[in-house]
Amino acid sequence: MFYKIEYILFILFLIVAYSCGDKPISEIEIQPQTITTPSDINELLGDSARIIIYDNGKPISGSLLTDVANGNKDLFLLQLPSGEHLLEVFLTGPNENVVYMLDRVRTITIPDIKNTLNIELGQPLKFNTKSIYLEKNQEVSVSVIVDAKKLPEGFTSPEIHWTIDNIENGNSELGTITPDKLQATIKGPATLPSSTTHFLGAYYEANGKKFISVVKLNYVE
Repeated sequence: MFYKIEYILFILFLIVAYSCGDKPISEIEIQPQTITTPSDINELLGDSARIIIYDNGKPISGSLLTDVANGNKDLFLLQLPSGEHLLEVFLTGPNENVVYMLDRVRTITIPDIKNTLNIELGQPLKFNTKSIYLEKNQEVSVSVIVDAKKLPEGFTSPEIHWTIDNIENGNSELGTITPDKLQATIKGPATLPSSTTHFLGAYYEANGKKFISVVKLNYVE
């Protein structure tokens, strides 16, 4: 059974168009109702989580998620010239090229955009389980599905990579991964690690970024 993990970011675009010489500019205020992140991402990123807004592949606004939660909404005030825009909302950590949650607004046209637009902020891949329990020398199978709505334009079947704590295919200390596209088999290590916080990751790469989903890995005797 697949667990569907979706986190809704409702965004209201209020557009006030005005002229600036011969280049009209639209001021857009994005008003998020709720930004909710899953517990695994909260534990992994802590206070380093950031919201970054991209326009046509370039970052135009960003802020720490904690600042947003404390009332700083400056990153949601955008000024866009007339024309077509592909707006993307990413949730990242310290490395802005590693994306944990996102949504892509398909190309919009300024000033013809509607007054309201809903944004659905979700994980790029969805695990078939909410947590994984790994025993010594025992194997566990996991799988993911790709959220097609989050894929970049032109991508249909991305290559999936698997990691444990950012180590490609794991290792003998944390467990080894045998990947098989959307599925993977994890074999527990001969000796369980002493630390308790570890994460299994599945990701694909596109446009110079890594789009990753994580789930907590629990080691049990």
